[in-house]
Amino acid sequence: MANPLILENGKTRPATQKVTLGRLLTHTAGFSYDFANADLARYLKVTNAPSAASGQKAGLRQPLLFEPGARWEYSIGIDWAGQAVEAVSGRRLDDYFAGHVTGPLGMNDTVFNPGKARAPRRAAMHTRTPEGGLAVVPWEPRPAPEFLAGGAGLYSTAPDYLAFMRMILNDGGEILLPETVAAMGTNQIGKLRAGVIGSADPAVIAPSDF
Repeated sequence: MANPLILENGKTRPATQKVTLGRLLTHTAGFSYDFANADLARYLKVTNAPSAASGQKAGLRQPLLFEPGARWEYSIGIDWAGQAVEAVSGRRLDDYFAGHVTGPLGMNDTVFNPGKARAPRRAAMHTRTPEGGLAVVPWEPRPAPEFLAGGAGLYSTAPDYLAFMRMILNDGGEILLPETVAAMGTNQIGKLRAGVIGSADPAVIAPSDF
C-alpha cells in the first residue's frame, strides 16, 4: 500500500512506518473496522466513504488509525492480504483457494458465493436488540462484491472446517510446511496487547476481550 494516511484528531497525515504483509496478517498494520472503532465510523460517515463490508474496493482505502506496528487492532488487514495474494498469483482469490487450499483438502462446501442451491442450508444470522436480546436478520441477496474479502468472504460448513483443522493437526499435510504451522502458534507481535475489540455498532458487536 503506497503512501498510507493516518487519521488523528479528525485529520489525516502521512504514516512514517510501512504497511507490511506481516503487519496485515497480525492486525498491527493500523487498520480497523468501522463497526468496532468509533473514530473510523465517524470518518466514513463524514466523508461519505463506503465501509469495507460493503464489498466495494473503495472501502479498503480507509485511513490508518495508528502507525503500523504500534499496536494491535482487529481489522481489514486480512482483506488486504487477500488482495496481495491476487496480485502476486495473478488469480482471483476463489480460484487460488480452490487450487491451493479448499480443493486439495476436499473442502467442497467452502466457497465465496454459495449460490441458490446452498441457500436452504445457510445458518441464520442475528443482530442485538436494544433490550439486549437477539433477532434474526432477514437474508437478502447482496450485489456481487467488487473484491473477494480475504478476511470475511467465505461460507463453509462444520465438516469442511474440521478438514482444515485436521490439516493443522497434521503439521500442514500437503499444503503447508510444518514450520509454517509452528509459526501460526508463535507470538508474532512481541509485547503488544492483543484481543480487545471495541464497539461502534452495538447491533453488530459488543465490546469484547478475547
